[in-house]
Amino acid sequence: MIEIQAAFDRETGTGPDGCLIVQQVHDALNADAPLGYETRAGQIMVDAFEQRVALPGFPDAYFPADKPTYGSHLDEI
Repeated sequence: MIEIQAAFDRETGTGPDGCLIVQQVHDALNADAPLGYETRAGQIMVDAFEQRVALPGFPDAYFPADKPTYGSHLDEI
């Protein structure tokens, strides 16, 4: 959220005329965006959400998850 709000601030400025995250519930964010900026605001959020992250045991985690893979043994999955 901090990264997303910082991107909004850089592009629209701060204050009542800027873009502002107004609600966060679980993995969803709502933003108040200036007219004409809503598409760009959405793309900023998508780009931030889709970054790969390192988690313990998962050095290259991606959310949403990559397409599942299947195998007959655990080491094939």
